[in-house]
Amino acid sequence: MASDPPAGLREPFGLPVSLTVCDTPVTVTVPNVMGFDDQSAQNTITAAGLTVGPVTMQADCSASFGDVLRQDPAGGTTAATGSPVSLIESTGRQANGKPCVID
Repeated sequence: MASDPPAGLREPFGLPVSLTVCDTPVTVTVPNVMGFDDQSAQNTITAAGLTVGPVTMQADCSASFGDVLRQDPAGGTTAATGSPVSLIESTGRQANGKPCVID
């Protein structure tokens, strides 16, 4: 915060004083989108006032293609409005690119 004239100076009564006030960013709670499919996760993130950051795919046979495995920042934490939430989603395939084998 600043003022013109600077704080501590005595000025004649009635002269205007300009103030500069810092704006504190509004924070929101990051939604937990773990296990959501890609579209539902992105819709939930944007509805919370955040943006979707980078989406990275990871080989994983425990989840379907596009399901969220991890997110950053984590659900339940707070972030400034408009902050990005990055997602790591399942390819639904093995690391070698072959389809997952279900016994």
